[in-house]
Amino acid sequence: MKFYYQIFICLFFFSILSCNLKRSTEKRIKNKDSSSLQDLFIREVPIMKNGDTSLEYLDVKKITSQMNLSSLGDGVSDIEIRIWFPDMSMDKLIQIKKDNGVWSGNLYCFDTEFDTTLVGYKVAKLKTIPISPKSGWGNMDQKIIDLEILSIPNMEKVAGTKGKSIDGESYSVEVATSRIYRFYTYDNPKDHKNIPEVNQMVNIIEWFNSEFPDCSSN
Repeated sequence: MKFYYQIFICLFFFSILSCNLKRSTEKRIKNKDSSSLQDLFIREVPIMKNGDTSLEYLDVKKITSQMNLSSLGDGVSDIEIRIWFPDMSMDKLIQIKKDNGVWSGNLYCFDTEFDTTLVGYKVAKLKTIPISPKSGWGNMDQKIIDLEILSIPNMEKVAGTKGKSIDGESYSVEVATSRIYRFYTYDNPKDHKNIPEVNQMVNIIEWFNSEFPDCSSN
């Protein structure tokens, strides 16, 4: 499986962003047409040590549904990235996507409240704001490659980290294209900046925070 995965990744980046995706986390491969390698769709969702699906992934899935956002789990026609941030006053989601060659973005500001009837969180006070990066959309394809948004592993797979933390700040990222869906989470990444993969996540967070508005200013 690893051999076919590497072949697929090379083909994918030459056709989408002219980049290669070398790292992998947990993989679930769905063969849409067993007659062709090009029809493989790769879905990567973190699995906990007990074999259950990541709680962060399940929470995001519930919140996505409540916000009436489309699921990215089966891919998109071009590319879409969602970064779920903790915020000082409200949670926020930055969504950027490329459709028919055109980039666009939205900022979602919301509160979450624990709801025992949902066995999880429910969304309150949702606000949606169209956004654009301060530096413009022109170099976005290259910036995604430089930040390694498509390829960094889930934090629990990174050597030297403490794994899942119940305190502090948790950041989750969803990435979807026509060929892949990835979900990964980093807890308190600034506490592990000496580790290259974690420092890259810090770079992603800092770049998005510097380029896009936050909820407190809207």
